[in-house]
Amino acid sequence: CRMATLQFKWLISCLSVILLFVDHGYAVIINGDNCISIRDIFHDKPPKFSERLGETSALDVLFTEDYARYYIAVNGKTWLQSGFTGFRNQGQWSTLKLSKASNMTGVDAFGAFNAVVLSYINVDDSVGYEVHFLYYPSSPDVVVFHQAFVDGANNTAD
Repeated sequence: CRMATLQFKWLISCLSVILLFVDHGYAVIINGDNCISIRDIFHDKPPKFSERLGETSALDVLFTEDYARYYIAVNGKTWLQSGFTGFRNQGQWSTLKLSKASNMTGVDAFGAFNAVVLSYINVDDSVGYEVHFLYYPSSPDVVVFHQAFVDGANNTAD
């Protein structure tokens, strides 16, 4: 009976950990990666969507815990996954290192947005590069990506 009690307590403890991950958005596992939704980062509820033709779709961006990879989901299904992140500068491919992940809010032509900004540095020449992922809480079918060369880039062609 004592062994059953210990096993039950262990099970409850494991369930608590699983529920903790669900509350914080880490319940999504894609290709073996624990991922968090951009909406979870800002404590927004997932948008509602319908599978019916002609209805609004919901887009989401999911990041691995270390921001090394990201996935785009449409109506909860993985549609796209990131590949190589890089650029050419001085005629060479960059060797990027993530220097900072930050959150921001703002307003643009699409309305109010929340964004995750990933800042990279090229370890070869210290050129900065940023990738912005924006979503609009009032428009679940809109996600915007843009990139910026913080210090500019030269000789980017092959």
